Amino acid sequence: MQTNPQENHQMFAVVICAVLIAATSISADFMPETARSEVDKEKIDGQTNTLDPSQSSTPEFLQDPVAGWDKFIAKHSSDIRAINKEERDLLHRISVARVEKEGIEAFRSICESLGDPGVRIWVLDNLFEKIAQSDPELAFDAAVELQRDAGRTFLRQVAMEWSLSDPTAVLESMATADWDELELGQLQKAVVRDWANREPASLLALSEQIPLKLQSYGRLQALLSWATQEPESAAVHIGEIQDRVNKRTLARNIARNWLKKDVTEAIEWVQSSQEIEEIRREVLVGVLNELAVSNPTTAFEIALEQPVEDFDVGLEVSVIRKLVVNDLDHALKLLPKVREGTSKFAAISSVGTAFADGGNIDKALELANELPVASRGMFLSNAVAMWGIANPKIVFEEISKLPTPKLKSRAAMMALTGNSRKEVLSKDQAEVLKTYLSEGSPEVFVPLQHDVPPSE
Repeated sequence: MQTNPQENHQMFAVVICAVLIAATSISADFMPETARSEVDKEKIDGQTNTLDPSQSSTPEFLQDPVAGWDKFIAKHSSDIRAINKEERDLLHRISVARVEKEGIEAFRSICESLGDPGVRIWVLDNLFEKIAQSDPELAFDAAVELQRDAGRTFLRQVAMEWSLSDPTAVLESMATADWDELELGQLQKAVVRDWANREPASLLALSEQIPLKLQSYGRLQALLSWATQEPESAAVHIGEIQDRVNKRTLARNIARNWLKKDVTEAIEWVQSSQEIEEIRREVLVGVLNELAVSNPTTAFEIALEQPVEDFDVGLEVSVIRKLVVNDLDHALKLLPKVREGTSKFAAISSVGTAFADGGNIDKALELANELPVASRGMFLSNAVAMWGIANPKIVFEEISKLPTPKLKSRAAMMALTGNSRKEVLSKDQAEVLKTYLSEGSPEVFVPLQHDVPPSE
């Protein structure tokens, strides 16, 4: 058979090697199990071939790892999957020694000489792991060359190992690597996040030494990590984050973690820090939501101290809405303290709708009486709709309690809509509810109106 020139042969072998690595479905864990089964079979046949590393042949393999590798592969060309643990260890030692002698060329040669894809993955996985610890830059370059068309398994393994000792170096190498830009960008961010989780102060201090496009991301990740450990320290650096969304995310993380350590200090920082002036109210809402779970009374008092901005509701409404989910009775007790106007309407709507959703229409009707007459219609329309959708059976039993035909029609319509999903009503009960429908009532769900009172 006629052969190609040597150079073409090597290039072809490298490409085939990479493609086979990607295509193989044999994992590294497969080899030891297969080897054991094959060795057991050979023992039964009385033909077990064991190579003792203490024998004189072992140093011969390692003294000249290039020749030793070729000799070992030739010796086990037909049974390499069946080699025992000692032989596998020796194979690994030879591969490492060969790389130490030849550098990146050894990776190419080893890859080319292993015809079995499963064995190749197993050997290279161990080899990259070992070399990444002793010479991560060499391992990185080899991973880029051999793996470009076969995935990023080894590149990620090497990059993460290298980042433990020199994260700036690996980020710089990745910035110039011949690799898919999207995949490389994702890997760079993974390295940055890992660095941030391990040593946030170090990343923050060295953020200007990493590639420019990662600097803002690196500072944010460092401060987010730092915020979980020392929120008061991270707060000092929040001015370094310029993007409003990122600053808000960081400020909320700082405040949330600071609350766990010292509520008073956390609140004082949120209320007084000049660095978060433009996002203070947004951050404070998040703080109050957190505090409403652990200390709702304090959260409510702080909320009442904040001014009501134009066309907005008081922050106490945020506390009420949080309590509606966690402690409805407590929310009810705080309602009288809510400021009048839009805030009162929004708070009563939240509490009343929650009662209606839970089946207690009596309480919702009672709360409606606390609203101005002009606001009651919208509130009751929403409350009745929630009541009907969630509780068709209760609506059938208590629809007569509603004060007007219009509300009864809406309740019946929503109960029938809810029943079409749950089927809790009998046909006769559904027919009774239909008698409450006003002429022209829609047959489909009507969207709820917003919790905003009509203009008076």
